[in-house]
Amino acid sequence: MVSAKEELNLPLSPAMDALLRVHKQIIDVDTNSAHATSGAVGTIITRVLVADTQAGSLIGKQGSTIKSIQDASNCTIRVLSAEHLPKFVLKDDSIVEVHGEPAGVHKAVELILNHLRKFLVDRSIIGVFEMQVRVISVWISLA
Repeated sequence: MVSAKEELNLPLSPAMDALLRVHKQIIDVDTNSAHATSGAVGTIITRVLVADTQAGSLIGKQGSTIKSIQDASNCTIRVLSAEHLPKFVLKDDSIVEVHGEPAGVHKAVELILNHLRKFLVDRSIIGVFEMQVRVISVWISLA
């Protein structure tokens, strides 16, 4: 799990940037070129754990959103059905599976994160939430 404070003015949030850096290291891919490095050969699979509601948003109307990400990344993307989920997944979670060449999978993960970022939280309440977190932190430090 990767988390960080949301930075609305950045194209990639700090959490997204961290996840993409870790993913890049795991799959050993050179995202600056169309060719993978010597460590990444063939096709790979990456799975992303998301809330069911986010998975629905990712699929989009008549599959349009997921189709556009597949076209842009040249990868196959699917949301796993309940019978294919690992035991650790909660009943309100889904797993998005991306299958393809390493550079394309990395691009698909970035596109998925960018899409999901729009639906993670109502941006109008971020300031309220952050204020509550600060108040709780001050209260705990005083206790």
